Amino acid sequence: MKLANIRHLVRPLPELRPVESGFWNAAVPSVCVVALQQHMGGRLTPEVRVGDTVREGSVIASGGGRFSSLVHAPIPGTIVETGTMQMADGRESEAVSISLAGEFDRLGKVPAAHRWHDLDAPRILSLIREGGVVCTGRTGLPVYALLIRRHVSETPRIILDLVETEPYVRAEFEVANTLTAKVLEGLEIAKKITGAEEVSVVLQRKRKRSARKLQKTVAGFGYTVRFCSDSYSAGLDHQLTAAAFGIRLLTDQKALDRNIFVLNATTSLAIYESVVLRKPQIDRVVTVAGGAVKRPANVRVRIGASVADIIEECGGLLSEPAAIILGGPLTGRRVRNINAPITKRDSAILALTAQEMYAAQSLPCVGCGACVRSCPVALDPIFLTRLIQTGRDEQALESGLNRCTECGLCSHVCPSRVPLADRIREARIAARGVA
Repeated sequence: MKLANIRHLVRPLPELRPVESGFWNAAVPSVCVVALQQHMGGRLTPEVRVGDTVREGSVIASGGGRFSSLVHAPIPGTIVETGTMQMADGRESEAVSISLAGEFDRLGKVPAAHRWHDLDAPRILSLIREGGVVCTGRTGLPVYALLIRRHVSETPRIILDLVETEPYVRAEFEVANTLTAKVLEGLEIAKKITGAEEVSVVLQRKRKRSARKLQKTVAGFGYTVRFCSDSYSAGLDHQLTAAAFGIRLLTDQKALDRNIFVLNATTSLAIYESVVLRKPQIDRVVTVAGGAVKRPANVRVRIGASVADIIEECGGLLSEPAAIILGGPLTGRRVRNINAPITKRDSAILALTAQEMYAAQSLPCVGCGACVRSCPVALDPIFLTRLIQTGRDEQALESGLNRCTECGLCSHVCPSRVPLADRIREARIAARGVA
C-alpha cells in the first residue's frame, strides 16, 4: 500500500514547543551508568571490577561473539558498581557505574587527526570495531558487521539517511548540518570499505531551505542530494531506496539489502571519529523536547548520563509530563526509570503532555482494520498480537513478525489505543534473544 493512501489515518502530533537548531555539549555528569547491552549481538563481559580506576575512552566490557561491540568508559573515574541494573525502559541489563574522578584525556584538548587513506579496509574495520561503533537507532548493529556484508552482482551503494519524520526528533539533521565535513568524511571511509561508487544523501522536502549549506558541501564530495516526502514512515529503508536511487522493486530483495548500506549522520560521525581521531563512541547528540520541557534543544551528552540529568541540562520540566519517551513519539519506548542512563541507540528524550500523547485508555479491538490498512509492509498487526498473546510464537514468525519495521503506525491509528507496536516489538526482541 502506498503511504499516500493512509495519510488520512495518521493523526498529526502537535509540536507545542519547537526545538532549537544546532546543539551544545552538555555538562559532564558526576556518575555514568554504562549499559553493556547497547548493541544487537552477544552479551559482553565486564573488563573492570569495583574499585578499579579507568581513563576516558578505556575499554570496560568486551565479548567474542560475531556481532559483539566493545563498550568504553565515557568519563575518567572509579568503578563504583557492576551488575544487573534497571534501564530506562524497565528492562534489566548488566551495567558498570563510574564515578567521575581524575583527568580527561580528550575533553578540552585538540585531538590529533590520523590519515586513513593509505590504510587497507581490514585495518579501517579494526579501528571501527575498536571504537565500539554501532548503528545508532533501533537496530544497534555493530558498524563493522554492517560494512563487511558480502555484496552480490550489483555495485554497492550508500545512503546517508537524514530523514526524521517523527515530530520533534531532529538530532541527525543537526549533526549533519553542523559537522557536515566530518559526517561526509565518515561516508568516504565507508565507501573505501564497501567499494561503493554511488552515495546519495536523502532529506525531507521541508529541509530544503535550512540545508542549503549542507547541499553545497555534499555536492563538493560528488554525492547526490535527494528529497523525499515529509509524511511519516518515509524513512523506511525501502522508501529511502526509492527516493535515493529510484529503485522501487527488485525481484531479489535480499540482494538489494546486501548492496545498499544505510547510515545516519550520528553513525557516520562515529566512523570518522573512530578512524581519524581514534576516539571511541562515548557520546552522542540527542533531541530533548516535548511540551513539558522548558528549553527544547539538541545536546551532545555522554553515554551513560541519566535521563533526569539530560532533561535538567535543558532547564528541567515545566509541568508533570503524561509520559517520557526514549526515541520518537511513535517508535520510542516509555521511560520507567528516569534515573537510568541513555545508550548509543537513543536519539531523543521526549517529555510529552497529555495533549501530545493523545492519551486514552486502551479498549478492546473493534475490528475496524485501521492497523492493517496503515501497515507499510502489509502485515496484520492485531492478528500478530493475538498469536503472541496466546503463545503461538512460531505461527507469528510464519505470519511475518520479523518483517515488521517497528514504525509504530498500527498503534498510532488504533481508535481503541491497543498497544500493538509495543507487543510486537517485545515479541521480536524475545525472538532475537537480545535487548
